Amino acid sequence: MRVAPSSPRCVESPRRGLPSQFLVGLAVAVLCWGCSALAPHLQAPRLQVVGVDFLGGNLQHQQLRLRVQVSNPNARPIEVREIDYRLALAGTDVAAGGSDAPFTVPASGQSEFDLNVDSDLGALLRVFAAHLGDAALDYRVSGHVHLAQGVLRELPFTGEGKFALQ
Repeated sequence: MRVAPSSPRCVESPRRGLPSQFLVGLAVAVLCWGCSALAPHLQAPRLQVVGVDFLGGNLQHQQLRLRVQVSNPNARPIEVREIDYRLALAGTDVAAGGSDAPFTVPASGQSEFDLNVDSDLGALLRVFAAHLGDAALDYRVSGHVHLAQGVLRELPFTGEGKFALQ
């Protein structure tokens, strides 16, 4: 049988084997399983401030540089491109900042990095004045860790707790 090129023709093939929806679903499931197997299962590193330098400022804003030590409990290194964050005390934003340069924390090891802080002295004073008699102050730190490589490149973080005033 010969078909003229100008006449479109649709030919349905008989269904044999598995339906196409099942094959698509199976392919998606395999891809999702493969991605989850490749995603790192990292434990959270431990951070500790080991130094503070006052860089300057005025009556409203101050610039500080924190030297932070990070301990990596994982069996693989963590390559960080950048960290950005915000700090709120008693629900009021009082500081924000980020890391200076990329750094790598060795597997099962420690490293140090600098974290820039831009604080708002007026906001800090208002918060502390409003909570003079309190034993503690609520804080919230939130931000993102931007990794240099891997499937997951941006990890949001949030930490909350109480900051002792006495």
